[in-house]
Amino acid sequence: SDMLDDASARLSDTAEPRLTMVITDTWHLDDYESVLEKFSETFPLVELEVMLAENEDVVQLVQSGRAHVGIVAAQPRYPLEVRSRRLPFKSEMAVYVSQDHPLANSRVVTHAELNEFRQLYLQPASNKGQPTSMARRWSSSSLLILLDLAEKGFGWSILPRRLVNQSASGVLKELIVPDWPQIIDIDVISSGERLPGPAGGWMIDQLAV
Repeated sequence: SDMLDDASARLSDTAEPRLTMVITDTWHLDDYESVLEKFSETFPLVELEVMLAENEDVVQLVQSGRAHVGIVAAQPRYPLEVRSRRLPFKSEMAVYVSQDHPLANSRVVTHAELNEFRQLYLQPASNKGQPTSMARRWSSSSLLILLDLAEKGFGWSILPRRLVNQSASGVLKELIVPDWPQIIDIDVISSGERLPGPAGGWMIDQLAV
């Protein structure tokens, strides 16, 4: 039934007027520039809107219908109505501090040493949990904001290597920490209740090749 519904949406004679994508900063449009060029040629009249969000926020935007397609760091589970496909792309996450941070001169940093300094961590805007009482933690729903805070020396943060290399090369230093860096998978997701039209289906297929 899902396959027939999906095929029906994709074979519609009329493409949707707008395709909204919400993407994670762990994924880079540069890797799929050719896909965007083909999209522009195949659907010249379709408006493309691109939003930035992370983790649960991406899932919520797709689930609510605000976005048609989401690109997100692979989640351990998705709501039943959210479909996911693994992309042929992985992201490397590492621990970073500014060059003048006290940890920057350490050859190897233990987890205990990290705990002595402020962590700048990713907190989805949709998270409804109670605020943390830990004074050594600042949070943001944006990896770009975390990167900026780390550049200014406010603490250490887990960031995508490529994002750092593109935006903060020479400003941030990668720390050597046990179990880091880590490789994460990337998924493309869509709603099974609000099926993408021909343009959205085409985009998902092209990204997942």
